[in-house]
Amino acid sequence: MSARVEQANAEVLRQCREQLGFEIDEVARKVKSIAAIEADELKPTFKQLKTLSDLYEVPDWVFISDAIPERFRLTSSPSYRLFKKAGAPLNPKVNKLLIRVEQLRELVIDFQEDQDEQSDPFDPPEWTEDVKTMAKRVREWLELDSGNRRHWSFDELREKLEQKDVFILMTSKYNGPWKFSVEEDFRGLCIFYGLLPIVVINDSDNKKAQSFSLIHELGHLLRRESIFDHKSILDDDKWDRDDEERWCDELAEEVLMPYELVNPNSYRSFNELKDKDIQVLAKEFMVSPYVFCFRLQSLDLITEDKANKFKRQIKEKSLSQKASGSVPISRKRHKEALRQFGSIYTKTVWQAYYDDELDLLRLGKLFELNKLHYVQEMRKIIPSTITQSG
Repeated sequence: MSARVEQANAEVLRQCREQLGFEIDEVARKVKSIAAIEADELKPTFKQLKTLSDLYEVPDWVFISDAIPERFRLTSSPSYRLFKKAGAPLNPKVNKLLIRVEQLRELVIDFQEDQDEQSDPFDPPEWTEDVKTMAKRVREWLELDSGNRRHWSFDELREKLEQKDVFILMTSKYNGPWKFSVEEDFRGLCIFYGLLPIVVINDSDNKKAQSFSLIHELGHLLRRESIFDHKSILDDDKWDRDDEERWCDELAEEVLMPYELVNPNSYRSFNELKDKDIQVLAKEFMVSPYVFCFRLQSLDLITEDKANKFKRQIKEKSLSQKASGSVPISRKRHKEALRQFGSIYTKTVWQAYYDDELDLLRLGKLFELNKLHYVQEMRKIIPSTITQSG
């Protein structure tokens, strides 16, 4: 019989579950006796505490404390308070994500202090309600009009924002705690801070749609807002969205597809275009065809009926592709981790390793890599600005 932890605090276990929003039946799928444990009729085993520790995002020693330590109380999280106040429809998975991304941000700040470095304060262009003016300022700030370039991929846009010290994280396309559904969870969220503001983008979404979500979330940061975007114009009629959401939608459209570049004189009448023409133009602007349809409709370059027809065709094609399945792709965990955590986190954590603040095992855990050879492979592709000072 497995040894049981007599010091386990049933009340703390219950509070850890409730603060994340888990129903007891959900937890019972992993720990069958959780009801009896919370009623203090049965003490948990060490294995059960480890399972609950992973589920509740707290160290297992918390469960033998007299109360949940302040730093592990979800209600003390700045983003949780803001989202809760706004009535955001948060679920346990999203609550866990909020805890995790704030922990990562705090880790970066702590390591940067040890390295006598610090990210610059978030210093975007001066905010104005006028979308066209704001979009122009953003494009200048990010140098999107430099040289002959006018259109940028998601990865390029992310890099430019990371250079401005915006902390950008990605969810995972694969099963695990970072896996989220676009249809049921979110496309993007942001947490405003004057230092290292956070943006999280759902990596299960279409990559070209991610560009729109990224600039949309930037719009909220420009407004100094922390927002959980469950839906976007990619899901709903944009005209039914509130003023702040519509403003961020319009900013993303204007930044990614400026009016002067979506020039009606460059093409024949947009109303004469076919679905394949929309695909080509969207590819040119590095956005999804669905987003490009909205842009044409916003600029009154196509009728509402034409736009709805295009969007319906695009959705049907997307559903057809999903139904047909795709060829499995060989996973490269070290590259996934780099994409998920981004250059700010990667640079800071690897520098801590070279400064002898971390061993290789701990380094791997911070990237959620369970095999050391993944860490060794990541070493080959980390930013060249990291110095081996250790």
